[in-house]
Amino acid sequence: MKNPFKKILRDVNMAASIIAFDGPLDAAEKIVEELQDAGPSWSGRYSNSWEIEANGNISKGNGNKGNPRRIKSPRFSQSEMRKLAKIGRDIPVNIRNFSPDKGYAQDELIGRFRRGKVKRTGKIIGDAPYSRTGREKLEQVGAGRGGETLRYEIGGGDPKYVSSRTAPQNWFGTYKEGGQLQKTIKLSMNRAVAKAQKRFGGFG
Repeated sequence: MKNPFKKILRDVNMAASIIAFDGPLDAAEKIVEELQDAGPSWSGRYSNSWEIEANGNISKGNGNKGNPRRIKSPRFSQSEMRKLAKIGRDIPVNIRNFSPDKGYAQDELIGRFRRGKVKRTGKIIGDAPYSRTGREKLEQVGAGRGGETLRYEIGGGDPKYVSSRTAPQNWFGTYKEGGQLQKTIKLSMNRAVAKAQKRFGGFG
């Protein structure tokens, strides 16, 4: 005799897998999108240097100049999700930025923010943001910077020059600690629960 509970158990396991895997992976995609939109974008290289890792699989940006390119999380087949769920393995999801300048972009390091050729790297910093996103967020004041500064500290220097920024003070810390990160995770997990309930007709 066929086990009448076999399909029910299979559906419950699949629903649990959708919540356990799709929720965090959907959240990671949205978090990266929000970080790209909130953060600085002069050349666009920093905003295109985010990556998402799940179970050793990595989806990443190309690190190139230009507007932010959205990143899709690594995904798992139904059989992979069932296998991982069966052995009770959690899937850690990590979000990182691999730009060599991330410390400056995230307001963690001081530096000299100048236009023109950068001696350390040979890169050319233009007079205006290369990315459209940066041009739309540009803040500029009629004075240069006062020596070595954090990225957001504009003004305070020689009035013969200008200084600019494309993201506000402590944008990164504000995103992490100001509630938006937690809100995005909660919404993504709620959507995963709703998706599982719709597909499998609820849980009780």
